[in-house]
Amino acid sequence: MAPQLDLRMLAYGLLDDKNMLSMVTAVIEEYFHPDCRVMWKLIAGCYRKYKQVPTERTLRQVAGDAWQNGLADLYKHITDTGVDPREYPVDLEEMKGRFNEQLLRRAGKTVFQENFNGSNFSDIDGANKAVRDLVADIDRLHATEVFREGSLAGTAEDSWREYLRIKDNPELAAGVHLGFDELDRITNGLRPSELLLIGGESGTGKSALTMNMCVNAWLGKNKVPVSPSQPMPAFTPGRSVVYFTIEMPFEALLRRLHACVAGIPLHGIRDGTLTDEEMGRYRAALRFIREYPHPFYVVDIPRGASMRHVEVKYLELCQTYPDNPPDLLGLDYISLMTPDRDEGSDWLNVGRLAEQLHEFGRVHNIASISPVQLNRAPRKDLGFARPDQDRIGRSAMLTQNANIVLTIEKRKDEHLQRDMRVHIIKMRDGEQSLMVFQKRLDIMRLYDSMPGWTPTVYDGTDGTVDAT
Repeated sequence: MAPQLDLRMLAYGLLDDKNMLSMVTAVIEEYFHPDCRVMWKLIAGCYRKYKQVPTERTLRQVAGDAWQNGLADLYKHITDTGVDPREYPVDLEEMKGRFNEQLLRRAGKTVFQENFNGSNFSDIDGANKAVRDLVADIDRLHATEVFREGSLAGTAEDSWREYLRIKDNPELAAGVHLGFDELDRITNGLRPSELLLIGGESGTGKSALTMNMCVNAWLGKNKVPVSPSQPMPAFTPGRSVVYFTIEMPFEALLRRLHACVAGIPLHGIRDGTLTDEEMGRYRAALRFIREYPHPFYVVDIPRGASMRHVEVKYLELCQTYPDNPPDLLGLDYISLMTPDRDEGSDWLNVGRLAEQLHEFGRVHNIASISPVQLNRAPRKDLGFARPDQDRIGRSAMLTQNANIVLTIEKRKDEHLQRDMRVHIIKMRDGEQSLMVFQKRLDIMRLYDSMPGWTPTVYDGTDGTVDAT
């Protein structure tokens, strides 16, 4: 006899289209008791094919001879089971909890009963895989299915109140500003849960642009002193950043960040050849970094790390900095990671990673930036590298999961060019555009090239000195 919980769940599905639609998106075959799995597979298969709740005749015809081998009796038990659709969420939660326990028992058996002799593991890789699979399965089991819902009529009054609130306090509408005037004008900042991808061929500066955006967001309007003798400025609001580096070692990225913040030569930090003036700026910048209230946290993770590693570290930082949890996540870069499950091909795996990063941002309400490789050859008949979405990464699913996509144009002798041409090729909430930034990669900085705009740093007196 099938468990009553399973009979009720199958009965919910046969009630009407609304319940059935909910079930085919929320329930998988493995949730059911083995005696009910064939029936659920039959019911769900008929619904997907015919787009309506199947009748007994439809089920019998599709099942064929299998109908008389127990399915007919099971169908009678289902239809004799009385259910109240208002109780469906409770029963769904109970079914997921039961499956959760099964996952834990299965993993425990694989890891310990079959693999552990009391002191050693016979197959440590197999044990690790079982644990990773368990975490991925539990994450999918309890994934958020609906972030928010409501009718236009039901949300109209709230929308008007929200508009008036923003009208009186425009700063409430601002996202994380990335320090480039044209981009910030179009976006008004990167909003929580949004994903920005920066596409570029090798050597075009996509990692440098990602880092500069994160540093600019972190600093806000604060200016860095240029001498240890100058007073520390009164801090104004900035942003907290967590930056995951996969491509570059921790120490190398720190040198880049220090050069960018201090405005001093990267090779001088690396080789110990800074001038006296540059050493003073370096000391002043390090003091600023030490006293600045917003954390910029760097995490060096290995190639093949998963979004689960990222999420665990993010949650740890939220506990470490409860008053300043990360507002922005930099990930350099997504294509070097491993998805929670193997999708069977490289392009599907990359697409799955983009889905996970996008959903991570939505669940935790944090904005994210990641560079991606342009690796499809440009059309030769155009005479230049066309800035479009077709050349982003190894999968079209990357751009499908992004809110904003930028591509860096690669010209002949790009490494000799003093500017960087960046195209906005996808913008869900604004126009597409071309931005031109000035490159000072000797100090790991990128500057706006808006007319009349001059890069400045704090000098402790009148507020500005030339940084070029």
